[in-house]
Amino acid sequence: MTSLLAWLLVAMLGASIEGAELYSALGARDDDDPDNKTQTQAPACPKMCSCALQVFPELDTPRPLLVVNCSRSGLVEFPALLPSGTQVLDLSHNKLQNLSYLPQLPELLALDVSSNWMKQLDNHWVFEHVSKLRHLRLADNALSSLQHGSFSGLGDLKMLDLAHNIIRRVDTHAFSGLLNLEVLRLDENDLYQLKREWFLSLTSLQRLHAGKNLVAWLENDTFNKLSRLQHLDLSDNSLRDIPDNSLNGLHSLRLLNLSGNSNLREVPSKALRAVSGINILLLDGTSIERLASFSFSSLGVGEISLSFMPRLKVVERSAFHNLTNLRTLQLHDNPRLIYIHPSAFTSLPLLRHLLLHNNGLVAVPGQIVQSLPSLVDLHLHHNPLLCDCNVYWLRQELSLEHHYQPRGSISSTDHISTDHIPSTDHISTDHIPSTDHISSTGFPSSSTDFAVPSTSTMTIEIVPNRTYISEPGRVSCFFPAGNSSLPLIQLPMQYFSPTCPPTTLPLYPPSINASVGDELRLECHGLGVPTPSISWHLPGGRQLNSSYTPTKDDSIKPPDLLDENTLYIKSLTLTDSGTYICRAVNSLNEDVTATTVRVLNKPLTISDAKVGNDYITLSWKGSIPRNQMSDFQLFYKELFSIPNPTETTDTEVNTAEEPKPDQSTLNGFDVVSLHASVHKCTITGLKPLTTYQVCLVYKAVHTIQCNNYTTTQDVQVVRADGIVRVSKTQVGAGVASVFGVLLLVAVVLVVRKVRHRKDYLDPLAEEEKTNIPLEALPPAAPSTPLTSSRTALLTNSQI
Repeated sequence: MTSLLAWLLVAMLGASIEGAELYSALGARDDDDPDNKTQTQAPACPKMCSCALQVFPELDTPRPLLVVNCSRSGLVEFPALLPSGTQVLDLSHNKLQNLSYLPQLPELLALDVSSNWMKQLDNHWVFEHVSKLRHLRLADNALSSLQHGSFSGLGDLKMLDLAHNIIRRVDTHAFSGLLNLEVLRLDENDLYQLKREWFLSLTSLQRLHAGKNLVAWLENDTFNKLSRLQHLDLSDNSLRDIPDNSLNGLHSLRLLNLSGNSNLREVPSKALRAVSGINILLLDGTSIERLASFSFSSLGVGEISLSFMPRLKVVERSAFHNLTNLRTLQLHDNPRLIYIHPSAFTSLPLLRHLLLHNNGLVAVPGQIVQSLPSLVDLHLHHNPLLCDCNVYWLRQELSLEHHYQPRGSISSTDHISTDHIPSTDHISTDHIPSTDHISSTGFPSSSTDFAVPSTSTMTIEIVPNRTYISEPGRVSCFFPAGNSSLPLIQLPMQYFSPTCPPTTLPLYPPSINASVGDELRLECHGLGVPTPSISWHLPGGRQLNSSYTPTKDDSIKPPDLLDENTLYIKSLTLTDSGTYICRAVNSLNEDVTATTVRVLNKPLTISDAKVGNDYITLSWKGSIPRNQMSDFQLFYKELFSIPNPTETTDTEVNTAEEPKPDQSTLNGFDVVSLHASVHKCTITGLKPLTTYQVCLVYKAVHTIQCNNYTTTQDVQVVRADGIVRVSKTQVGAGVASVFGVLLLVAVVLVVRKVRHRKDYLDPLAEEEKTNIPLEALPPAAPSTPLTSSRTALLTNSQI
């Protein structure tokens, strides 16, 4: 009883103390004046707001704080008469349009002005009277820019939330003075870049959120002053690549999120070396097509996620190498991932969880499991695995992992009839499922579409023996001939053989249309036990494999072999058209897959030509985009001169009569580059009566079209598009004519001057002239106007 009274006393005392603190915080004063003459009325909580003492966990302060909550009140301006002791002020979800003034709130620690209508922060001293502010939320407004010193005076600020605005411009010193800032949220804005200068003063920053922007590139050393940064989110941007030095200085980084960058096509392996101590790396939803060898090597990362990638097809040898801390690898929901190299995982001693479900894998090599000593959780369900020797090891593992207790009329799997199961000898490899038809939700469909062997009354009770393959009942294999699948666990071991003939696994379509100058990459893998070898058969009957070495007798340079499985041609020519065959061979048999490559010429041709005695004007037409016209050139050279002028005419010789120059002979040509802004070009300085070969060339290597043109003998003026072009001979003749006319004019002027002087020296003669009557003068002869030199030299066709 005594203890109960004591507890009630303490509770009442605490309530009174809390009330006193709130009353004091509101500014109330009471001098116990009985007449109430000197008592000062405590300012009430602002209208439409609530005031209370509450614990605010985000500030990591155990004691209650004075919280003034004015959210969702329809405010269009700051409320008046805020308590001077306000520590947390919530003005979110109102209609405030500007943040140009804040009242004096010396104790304010957190300010939430999110979800308002603010468009700018136009007063650099708006935070002058809230110097203790530690949390500032400005998210979900309409801010479009941050000016220099926008947050001046907030030296104690630890969290700044600017997410979900429309920020496009950030001045260099917008974040200056925020020396203690730990969290900066810039996600869901319209930023096109992240500048190094923004972060120079943010030396205490630990979390940077810049996802869901429009960032397309990073500068080198963008984050090199953020040595304490632990969390970097660059997801859902437009990054095409990550420069090698862009992540320098992030010595404390633990999480790097690059997911959702749909333009990112390669793993930034070199850049990742600068953050080798990260614990979590996220690359989901990128456009990476292959995980090349050593894409992830010698990193301290503990978890990697490479899922929901629409283009990923192949994981190469040693793609994951020497990752001594890696424990979880997520490689699931990649619908085009059809091949993982048996040695893709090397030196991963601690990997425990490998998630490969919902991919397009037709086989999973057993060597993968053997190379992962700590593996305890393998997800393989919803992959179109082939029901052949490639899943023999997997069926063995399922037998070892579980005890089976049949129920019903069947007491042993030995009595299960296998008559309806197709023999592997009759399974055609031509029906391997295309990865384009594999759904991201998983393939094949559930096992309910297929009957359990022998009887419908048989059920199997699965008793797990150890956790190794996750959800074993959902792991199915695929029968290509019947386009059906069956849970692997329902197929008896007698059905599978430990060896089988090879199956080619091509990563190319049956036919390919390419253009001159394009690159060609053909990749093909072989499945089977023993592991088959791969060779290539090229157009013309040539064969290429990993042991091939070029000889001096090779008239045509063969394609490059990037490895045994990948044929590569850097720049296609018309002669590369033909059938390419991938051949997989092991000791049991062989399998081939072919593709037809058709190389098309560029859709650009010389459409018209005008020839003079020292020039050739050419025009062209086609469907080449303007930004690609700079890849084309005109190559020209002199072939021969014509000795008989009477037989000279403008000629255009068909390219079939003159061999097209190849790369080895283009060195003897003069070159003129084409431009996107014009569709005509004039080659000048040519010799009269001379035949020239002019070739349209792509990237200075590939000849598109060649024509022969012969210059003329006649001296003529050619008008093209309103522009008069005069040959060198005509220019010389014109200059001589001009000098002749000028000389004649000078002579006339001198003669007239001499006559004028003679008249001046003979006054008598002048007097006699004046005495002659006008009637006696003979009729005047018609005068000839003086013709200008320019008019005199122009023919009728030129005027």
